[in-house]
Amino acid sequence: MKKFVIGVLLFFFVFVSTALADVNANKIDRAVDMIKNAPNVELYEIISGKNPTQKPIQILFKDLSVFGDQYVNYECLGYKKSNTLYIYINERHKDAPIEALAALIAGRVIHVDDYDSYNEEIYAWCNEGLLWMYLTSKNKKYQTVNHPLVVRENIIKKFLIDANYSHKYIEKQIISNKSYLGYEKTSPEYNDEELKVKLQNLFNAYAIRALSD
Repeated sequence: MKKFVIGVLLFFFVFVSTALADVNANKIDRAVDMIKNAPNVELYEIISGKNPTQKPIQILFKDLSVFGDQYVNYECLGYKKSNTLYIYINERHKDAPIEALAALIAGRVIHVDDYDSYNEEIYAWCNEGLLWMYLTSKNKKYQTVNHPLVVRENIIKKFLIDANYSHKYIEKQIISNKSYLGYEKTSPEYNDEELKVKLQNLFNAYAIRALSD
């Protein structure tokens, strides 16, 4: 009888764990679908394999403390293993709205090589903020949701709006952010002129002023 009970409990635990894993994977799949249908087609192309590895990026929730205590409070983390790119989203965001997950992923997929810079971060943040605005422009409930990831996205959104739909305040925030101390201003494909063109194309793709109507 005891063995039977243990067996039932083990089955129940495995069943519940599998079901939860499926739910989490489904949330990420739905977030990626939102990116697929977003104005900036570059993002989904990168996820699908248009990146230095020529392989699709693997995206999943994970306890980031396994990479070290310094990563516990990161929203997400990029990782490369066996020539495959991974995006690990902090597992505390499993209950985040799918729109917020999509925006977070949109910013992270910009980083596909071993280099980073102020300019690349500016472009990543703008992608994140613009997708968030695009996905939530007609849904006012996200203005008051207190989930930490939604709070993050609304802050980035405010930077864009307060700068009259430009990257000006995002750039100031990144330069003053201690997380980016020691970064170079530019990196491959992100010199000043390249960033200017990328941002022009990005803002044009979202037709940003139409979102404010």
